[in-house]
Amino acid sequence: MIDGPDCGLWVEVVGSGDPVTVFAHGVTSSIAELEPLAARAPGTRVLFDFRGHGRSESPPEDAGYDHAAMQRDLKHVADRYDATQAFGISMGAGALMGVLERDPDRFERLAFFIPASIDAPNEGSPVAFPAMAHMLETYPLEEIVARTIDAPAQAPLFASRPYWRALWRDRILRMNGVGIPGALRAYVSGT
Repeated sequence: MIDGPDCGLWVEVVGSGDPVTVFAHGVTSSIAELEPLAARAPGTRVLFDFRGHGRSESPPEDAGYDHAAMQRDLKHVADRYDATQAFGISMGAGALMGVLERDPDRFERLAFFIPASIDAPNEGSPVAFPAMAHMLETYPLEEIVARTIDAPAQAPLFASRPYWRALWRDRILRMNGVGIPGALRAYVSGT
């Protein structure tokens, strides 16, 4: 755990030497989903959980979860470890774009995976994200799995893809029920 700009951020450093690459995950995600993508990258890999995600702390209410807050987290970690490269998934890619908007030469090399929408909320997110935020604030994680992944209506989706079921089940069970609702609402509102 390191001191972040607004709260403690969980960071894992793997490998050594140059280049130093910071890896930024998507909304509702964590380091766990970055590990397979970072495993074969050369040099030092710096993986971190954004505020309110994974094992990172949730910030005080006035610090929030808006795009600027996620950019502060990413920049703070990248600067602390002298990262020369960056990899962003979805929300992490959006945070990376925000850092680049202010400092276009900050990184020597970039990679974007499933880039986030930068000019409007993703299709479906104005309905799905607030619903997920409500569920996280209302039910224990196991019950959310039962209501979503294990629901009979989902059986056809997972029948031919049991690995998807395992992936989504694990993802839900790792969610931070305090921080992620704020991040989901901020992501949809653009604030």
